[in-house]
Amino acid sequence: MFKWPYRKHPKVYEMLEKRHLQYNESLEKLKELEMQGKAFVISPQEDLAIGRLVKDSDKTAKIFNLAYQQGQHTLPSLKKWLNEKI
Repeated sequence: MFKWPYRKHPKVYEMLEKRHLQYNESLEKLKELEMQGKAFVISPQEDLAIGRLVKDSDKTAKIFNLAYQQGQHTLPSLKKWLNEKI
């Protein structure tokens, strides 16, 4: 079904077919860089249980507030990490 709209653009189809592999590869590389101390990763501490599009403004506000709180909590660690890199 996915192939039909891209029949004239096989490279686009090929890319879309493999995007999940590339995504997972990127996550692994990011974990590796974090373990080496070359990256500082900020990500949700809990499963947000949301899809790609959120139309519910209450849910969006909740996610924003969670992200803000986590940012406030993470900021001292980030500053320390950055100071160690200078």
